[in-house]
Amino acid sequence: MFHDVNDNVMQKTVVIGRAGEQPFTIDVPGVSNRHARLIVEDDIWTIEDLNSTNGTFVQMADGSFVRVGSKRISPTTRVRLGDATALGGITFSARKVLGLEDNYRDEFAQIEKTYDQMQQQLQKIRGQQRRRRLLIAVVPLVLMMVSIPMQGMAGMWFMRGSLGVTSVLSLLLLNGDKERKLMEQNKKLLVCPRCGRPLSEYDIKSHSHVCGAKG
Repeated sequence: MFHDVNDNVMQKTVVIGRAGEQPFTIDVPGVSNRHARLIVEDDIWTIEDLNSTNGTFVQMADGSFVRVGSKRISPTTRVRLGDATALGGITFSARKVLGLEDNYRDEFAQIEKTYDQMQQQLQKIRGQQRRRRLLIAVVPLVLMMVSIPMQGMAGMWFMRGSLGVTSVLSLLLLNGDKERKLMEQNKKLLVCPRCGRPLSEYDIKSHSHVCGAKG
């Protein structure tokens, strides 16, 4: 139940679940009737799992969700009840449990910021890759020009060595790991703040998702 002491010192305890006290409906099979509890005391926010079947999860800085028993959080921390890979769960910001906000404006704003930063980094990486491809294309031509004055076996061995140099340059310079790692790092962050599903560019820019989440 809710416990308000005064305007300066807020003390509240809310049981969350399908039969919980939160100000929004939870009708998800993977969520228990009394799944978790949010405790707010003197601006200290704590989420506690109430021995739920599918667990209570808190999102970390890298976007991953970690199962917790009891953990101190912030009002904007994203909490997930239930395992996303099992019967389904529900994700929400902690402050929504207290009815402080009924939308995901801050969450979508942060997601859009993360997306824009990722796009800037991708453009930088792809620009480097284009310059490297140009270098790889130019090197064989330069080596070929150098080999023209050479005669017989010397010229042949020089050309073979040139091909080897080009192959090594290709392996060293055209490494797609940076782009792949960047997208993997951001994959967990670019998800709907309500249902946890991946967001498209349209979803991110419109601050909305088919599940009903809006910012």
